[in-house]
Amino acid sequence: MLEESTSAVQSVLPSLNRSVMKFFSQQSTGLASSAPSKGKHLQTNTTSGKQIYSECIGHQNLKDDAPDITPDNVFSIASCTKLITSICALQCIERGLTTLDEPVSKYLPELDQLDIIGGTASALTFSKPSKKVTLRQLLTHSSGLGYDALHPLIIAWRESRGEKINELLNKLPIPEGANNPLVYEPGQGWEYGVSLDWAGLLIARLNKTTLEEYMKENIFKPLGMTSTSFYLESNPDMKKRWVSVCNRTPDGRLAELPGTIYPTPPVVEFGGHGLYSTPADFIKVLADIISDSPKLLKLETIENLMYKPQFPGNSASLKGLEDGRAIVSGMTAKLSASAINHGLGGLLCMNDDNMKNTLTWGGLANWVWFTNRERGFAALYSSHMLPPAEPDSSKLEGAFIDEMFNRFG
Repeated sequence: MLEESTSAVQSVLPSLNRSVMKFFSQQSTGLASSAPSKGKHLQTNTTSGKQIYSECIGHQNLKDDAPDITPDNVFSIASCTKLITSICALQCIERGLTTLDEPVSKYLPELDQLDIIGGTASALTFSKPSKKVTLRQLLTHSSGLGYDALHPLIIAWRESRGEKINELLNKLPIPEGANNPLVYEPGQGWEYGVSLDWAGLLIARLNKTTLEEYMKENIFKPLGMTSTSFYLESNPDMKKRWVSVCNRTPDGRLAELPGTIYPTPPVVEFGGHGLYSTPADFIKVLADIISDSPKLLKLETIENLMYKPQFPGNSASLKGLEDGRAIVSGMTAKLSASAINHGLGGLLCMNDDNMKNTLTWGGLANWVWFTNRERGFAALYSSHMLPPAEPDSSKLEGAFIDEMFNRFG
């Protein structure tokens, strides 16, 4: 996954920690001797929007004549889509279209049809929730909506219906494809899942448009993001810059996967995982939410909602988040702090150290982003490697994260 040639690893920061450069060199050399490499991009910006570090390593695919990776190459950003959807939802709140704590069933009546699942895999039970789902819960994964493949009772429920795990979400529109039962009373737990897909549908209905069109007008155009869309197939210029997805084989080599991670064209614009973008585009979103003059949201919204913990101490939701550390670790690499909470946009690191108040999350194919307003920097690690938390990716992510916090912490 790393570049074969160690000479390709060069920093635009003359004083980049030598131990990190040595690490990059050693990893590149070691992998080159046993496996083809794959492309990745690392970038850091400051509060002023200035790019202070950008490094591309590897190639667009595994062919011998594959072009080098650049910041303008296109990736499936998967769950990094959740950050952009969260910002859209907060815009709707700023404009008075909805609130954080009113039931969203006013606009998403389908949610009222969902029961709470319980019992055991061999003896499932169902009960009616006593509370209704809110937007705050959708944005913090405390709604009770999970992913098919991550909760044993939902897996058993799908199997009892003769349905394949993860199949319907990408084949049917949100109400039908994301109709899993709730796994707890809304607001009484944390379960990573389809909450942001429902939030995307809410945004579309509130604004009487598609999520793609809403994002174009309210996110992409204001920031000058020209290579971000739910529709890779409809954008030939983006498609030719596509970075092939790879998987690590048991013998340590790379296998290029055909096509994309998710079906194209999509059956619906998934607010939780559906966007395609470039590092050059996505870093603009990160730079905006650390800016003192943001374009997308009011400064008070960013400071008081995105970067403020949403789960009270000793709450069921905070306990659920802590119990979900396996998911958290897989999505945020080394940024899995010992003290964590959830902001409206991602995971919040709450440690009393240089990572405190860092907002972060990641994407399926080893994308990781992290921002810290107090220290004035935003950073992005971009890759197209499966599985999540793939060991070689995690090593490089860890070195990158260490260097950024050593420099700015």
